[in-house]
Amino acid sequence: MPGESLRAFIHALPKAELHVHLVGSVNVDTVLALARRHPETGVPTDRAELEQFFVFRDFDHFLKVYWARDRTFVTPK
Repeated sequence: MPGESLRAFIHALPKAELHVHLVGSVNVDTVLALARRHPETGVPTDRAELEQFFVFRDFDHFLKVYWARDRTFVTPK
């Protein structure tokens, strides 16, 4: 399969996500429940505010949000 034929073949293959962090793939309801359990983390406890919290402005903001949300994972239940 030379050139474009090979590229087209590879492009058409089904793809799978191989690298997803648990913390990065948590749904909004779970983050909201954790934020309400741990308000000291700075993660918004209101759904509308939480959705805006996850609108990333730049990479630094992404890291700030990621680390704040990460701090909500402090108890096993």
